[in-house]
Amino acid sequence: MKNWFIREGKQVMLAALLSITLVCVAKTAQAGAAVAIEPSSGKKSTPITLAGTGFQPMEEVEIVITLGPGQRVGLGTAKVDVIVADDKGAFSVPSNIPRIAKPGVYPIDVEGNKGSMFSTTIAVTE
Repeated sequence: MKNWFIREGKQVMLAALLSITLVCVAKTAQAGAAVAIEPSSGKKSTPITLAGTGFQPMEEVEIVITLGPGQRVGLGTAKVDVIVADDKGAFSVPSNIPRIAKPGVYPIDVEGNKGSMFSTTIAVTE
């Protein structure tokens, strides 16, 4: 009976190590994700293009700019319901700097439904 508990404990430990390893592999797989914003600054309502590479093939991508506490605005989805990377993990979508953005530098977070992530900023000018 005592040996069963020890063996069971080893199996639990092995499962925990496997879970940690899988998390590390997932984070490594997304390390190549990148997003370029053109232009990288502008006045409110300025048209911009967001181009991503290194995402997972056919990954659904959400792009959000945070203008302040509780003020998260989606970018790039005005003409499509969902942004989807192509079979090579790339996408390009048009958008605009939000009309409600005041001058400043704002974070943009890009997150895919298969674990890819990238963060950048955009500068809003007067």
